[in-house]
Amino acid sequence: MQPVISDPDKVKRIAEHVGVQASIITPLGRGATSSAWKVTHARDAFIVRFMPVSTQRPVTYQSEFTILRVLMDRGCPVPKPVMTSVEANRPISGVPEAWAVTQVVPGEPVKNGLISSGVMYDLGRLLSVLHALPVTGFGRLVEQPDALVGQQESHLDGVRARWCWADLWPFDGGNLRQHPFAKRRLHLTEKLQGFEEAIFKVVSDEPVALTHSDLHGEHIFQRDGALSGVIDFGAAFIGVPAWDFAVIAFYHGWPTVQATVSGYTYPLGKRQLLQQTRMLALVVGLYKLSKAAKERASESKIERILQFLSRTLEDKPNEIDQLQQYPS
Repeated sequence: MQPVISDPDKVKRIAEHVGVQASIITPLGRGATSSAWKVTHARDAFIVRFMPVSTQRPVTYQSEFTILRVLMDRGCPVPKPVMTSVEANRPISGVPEAWAVTQVVPGEPVKNGLISSGVMYDLGRLLSVLHALPVTGFGRLVEQPDALVGQQESHLDGVRARWCWADLWPFDGGNLRQHPFAKRRLHLTEKLQGFEEAIFKVVSDEPVALTHSDLHGEHIFQRDGALSGVIDFGAAFIGVPAWDFAVIAFYHGWPTVQATVSGYTYPLGKRQLLQQTRMLALVVGLYKLSKAAKERASESKIERILQFLSRTLEDKPNEIDQLQQYPS
């Protein structure tokens, strides 16, 4: 039986395995799937991530690296991939976890809701490239190095595989009146129920694309008013492109969607894209509300989600109505 070693020692061993002599090791925190550490040597800096052996989350490092390499080849600002545990030529003593090493992207992460129109315009350009990548299938990606292939066989199965950690109305068959939203905004529940058919229609639309689906502030980096990097494609899945814009609306507000769309080019008409975004923003908001209630989040966080859903449900919310001026 191998001796148990500390997390910093694991990071040091991983760094040495990829040829980096770590001078400074800094913990960056733990997300939904991975612990992240910054490793610095001279002027070079790298990010080391590894997943607890006991995690219930899927290991996605290989598919992430496939995405990063394809986007780098197309000139997009993403982290340069170095190596994953799958690609390593031998196991590392004392490190049973799956791991990945990338170079650090320049700049600083943005703050949710405080992001410049220039950064969002650049993000729209990056999403144009991401959404145009050749894909097959639906949902989460198969862990392989040479193609972007979804694990699921249908639109709906793909959506359920991605958003699987809380209630997912209307795709989970649940009763909306039992949802935390109905308990807080009962007067809007009937109106929300009326969008059910439209939501099902949106997620089954064509064409599908590879989406990031987790574009909160810590995954978007900026420097000097421009986008300097997009990181962490661990939640990437194949679905309709509007998922990314719905997530942007949720984290950063509807005006940022307008700025992102201004830099975005895709065969889908912008008016249709924004109509789909509104439908999927309801799904994202409900999912986040269910997850927040399940995790007993703060009342202020729950109220912010409720306000987002209420604005999105309004017949002509000012921020959304302005977006509908785009031609089809």
